[in-house]
Amino acid sequence: MQQVQQPDSPKKLLWRTLLKQGNDFYSKEQWLNAELVYFQAYEVLSKECQNYPNDTDTLMAWICTCHNLSTLFEAQGELRTSLHYLLLPQDYCRALLEKNESCEEVRLLAIQALSVTWTPIVEFSKKYPNIQHCGQNAMKHTTSPVNRGSKAASQSMLH
Repeated sequence: MQQVQQPDSPKKLLWRTLLKQGNDFYSKEQWLNAELVYFQAYEVLSKECQNYPNDTDTLMAWICTCHNLSTLFEAQGELRTSLHYLLLPQDYCRALLEKNESCEEVRLLAIQALSVTWTPIVEFSKKYPNIQHCGQNAMKHTTSPVNRGSKAASQSMLH
């Protein structure tokens, strides 16, 4: 499979910087700051995934951002929200596979991405067996990497 990547762009530099900042805030246990920055990265990457659906770096960075948000919410005891951010990339990649319009390269990328998304879901379900069932029913909102906000992001959009 030929890997198609978007050129390094200001957006790519932006999401890389945002992820690094989010990780720094997370390591200092500055949860709200980490959430705000991770959510900014999530928004940028969601749009980039739509614009460049066959860009491996963008999709993997978006998955990483979802997993970072999941870990952040788990650390705060918000397990259903944590599970949502684990399921979101899994659902999105599954939808890419099922789309008739998806080219073969995008489908292969989705298969690769599914292998990355599956293990954290399994680990979460082992760690929190009671949350998995409730979470899967309650958090089945969307298969798109956009239109999912967080409390901090909603607050930041109001200001």
